Amino acid sequence: RNIKTDKITEGRTMTWRSPLALMRDAILSQKAREKELRSLVSNLPFEGLGKSKQPNRFFKSNAIKTNKYTPLFFIPMNLYEQFHRLANIYFVGLAILNFIPVVNAFQPEVALIPICVIMFLTALKDGWEDFRRYQSDKKLNNTPCLIYSRYLTRRNRLCCDSHSCF
Repeated sequence: RNIKTDKITEGRTMTWRSPLALMRDAILSQKAREKELRSLVSNLPFEGLGKSKQPNRFFKSNAIKTNKYTPLFFIPMNLYEQFHRLANIYFVGLAILNFIPVVNAFQPEVALIPICVIMFLTALKDGWEDFRRYQSDKKLNNTPCLIYSRYLTRRNRLCCDSHSCF
């Protein structure tokens, strides 16, 4: 039971509460705060379970991925990016105009050679750069790292293959 005594000091009303009531309220509010706290679950894979049986398989991994292309979408995405350059559109337009007999300046097939070579070399360069980014990401994601654990006295070494330590 709370014993309340009202004092008026500087326009405020102060309520006196017993120490037991204060302790009870502190414990109850601590339990309420614990319920409000979010729980964190480790993203590390469980040992002995296959990839399809991991409980965290539905969540995104922490692996770094900076490459732009996938093998399936390399050609369409690269052509899309190359045709965003005004110079490529201009030279393809000139090559198309050469197929019209009234406007052609020389053999139409010859007009296609320079733009095809330029676009092929640019695609080759973009593919090589993307492959190098993939290799760099793979090397970084497989780098062993140190994990701090408050419960273990030794440092754990972990390979960050699919779940990075960052």
